[in-house]
Amino acid sequence: MRFEEIASNAGKHAAGIGSQAERPAFARLLSQKRRTSMVSAWSVAAVAVVGFVVIALVWPPGETPDGPTVSPTVAGVPASCPVTVPGEAAFTPANEAPADPPEVYDDVWFGTPDLWTLIDPGGEVWSGLPRGADGSLTERTFWWSANYSADDTGEFTVTAEHLSGTAPRFEAKQTAGTGFDPFMTQPTHESVTVVGLKLAESGCWRLTSEYKEATLSYVVWVGDHGPTTTAPPTTSPQAAVEPLRLDGGVSLITVEMEDGTRFAVLLPTSLVPDTVEVTTGLSNAEISGSGFQGTLSYALCPGDTQDAGSLNARGALVARVGDRLVVCRPDQLLILDIAGITDVPAETFDVFDIVAIDVGDGYMAAVQASEVSSFCCEPFGPIRLGSLVVTANRYTSGLITAWDYETLIPQWYVDLGDSSILLGSHDDLVVATPGRGTLVGIDTARGETRWELPLGLDEEVVGEAGEQGESTWYFTTDFPVTGEVAPPRVRAVDVQSGDATWTAELRPGTVLQWADPVLFPNAIVVMDVPRFVTDQGTTTSSHLIALDRVTGDQLWSTDLEDSTERFSDRLLAHNPESNLLVAATPGGEVFSIDPETGQVRWRTETGFVHIVSLNDETVVLQRGSEQLVLDLHNGDVIQR
Repeated sequence: MRFEEIASNAGKHAAGIGSQAERPAFARLLSQKRRTSMVSAWSVAAVAVVGFVVIALVWPPGETPDGPTVSPTVAGVPASCPVTVPGEAAFTPANEAPADPPEVYDDVWFGTPDLWTLIDPGGEVWSGLPRGADGSLTERTFWWSANYSADDTGEFTVTAEHLSGTAPRFEAKQTAGTGFDPFMTQPTHESVTVVGLKLAESGCWRLTSEYKEATLSYVVWVGDHGPTTTAPPTTSPQAAVEPLRLDGGVSLITVEMEDGTRFAVLLPTSLVPDTVEVTTGLSNAEISGSGFQGTLSYALCPGDTQDAGSLNARGALVARVGDRLVVCRPDQLLILDIAGITDVPAETFDVFDIVAIDVGDGYMAAVQASEVSSFCCEPFGPIRLGSLVVTANRYTSGLITAWDYETLIPQWYVDLGDSSILLGSHDDLVVATPGRGTLVGIDTARGETRWELPLGLDEEVVGEAGEQGESTWYFTTDFPVTGEVAPPRVRAVDVQSGDATWTAELRPGTVLQWADPVLFPNAIVVMDVPRFVTDQGTTTSSHLIALDRVTGDQLWSTDLEDSTERFSDRLLAHNPESNLLVAATPGGEVFSIDPETGQVRWRTETGFVHIVSLNDETVVLQRGSEQLVLDLHNGDVIQR
């Protein structure tokens, strides 16, 4: 597929941000649970960050909190700012709502059944917030209410007051029920109200939300701001660059950062002079030329793209904001802010893009320190295959692209529809999925689909496991659609031919936990969890399940006595050579399991749910900034 063909298909792919009907891929964002080692945009969390969409939730009432405390001793906060400190057990919604917010937030629920939110148990301290062109600091807030009704949505009003009185009051009003949050699990991701804030300066702020006669307030400290999208970057000079002129009125500029990260920046040829000056730093770059000035930085899309942003055919979000044009990849923490532009035709918006060709330590550190880390970056690539680099777009576009590694000239495109997720490579083959309904093997030498393996209509790929040099891979899938009764599945697939050698069905009434399967010499081990559907009633807790790698027969099943789905890809750790398998539950228990029999060797309550590392002697777990070291032989705590 050529560049001009992409533009001609724009109507098929492009859509406004705030509508699930316009962009079906958004509605599948969270239920498609691609768990890679770095899984965890956003996957297009453009909806939540850029559009500041508002959604609302129908949940039964839960318990009211005992009451928050205010503390003058929060680290980094002046004693004069009474930051709200809810503690670890602030509020637990009832029934379908998960006991804790998704792990990506490291927060607790706070409020009452009539109105609640999620905040840091040790107090909200916001630092590094992006600053918009008007100088305001932008952030998102999340709200729920058991009083929401589709027949009577109501309106949320959120205000922010600077307690020192040196900054103007901010107020946002939004009708409930117009979007969803991709970090939430079902049914919560379809019913959270996300309200964007624009704060004039840092300092101590009281936030107050009102909804249907309910009111909830808390105090936050807003620290140093993050990058200003229009500020000049801190960079070192680089020689002048001649843009690569491609078909379809497209120009490509190569930007190489100080850490070796390399980006292909795609712009309309009409906008780009024959020569541009590219200056780069560790986390930002400047592209300048006659009548052209662009700043590339690692940041979330600024709040002032709210009204103007839309996804183009390539999966980038493009927004015209005053005399600026903002191009961003919210799922990959990338922004190109082009100043002084007023006459770029809307029909050229499908040309704009920023694509990572090489990923260095500086870029990866920025991603991992941000909110997008659990979704970025393996589903997008880049995957290096000889002279080619292959990239995808996850939920923002169905295009998979192969680039010449040296010249960055695109070699071919394969369009999977609304979404494109890379699962891995084997020899001259890339395995991908549009997320739901099929697995695809793409011949990288020819840029053609070699095989397709049909899945169920609502069957989505959760994860995969394979070993170097082996053509048999194992794919896990489930059916996260509300009301769907089909059990999760595991397939053994020859990725050279696309043939499934066996398919195993797991327990009805479950979905798969946020953890990739792990392989032992004779077994593949997966973790399931009861689905959040009240009419199932067939399962009550999560299990580890081992299947024979040759036949798919179940070898054993071990009850973990926990029923919560967790947004973490670090619930399982294993060492096949040492016959070690450790599982952490969302409830905070750690199990050592015999991978041959499923027998529990030991279990211990820790309160920690992320497994950081495992060796022959210890297992290291993490919770926020805290780490815990356990003796692998007996589960005793060695170090806190």
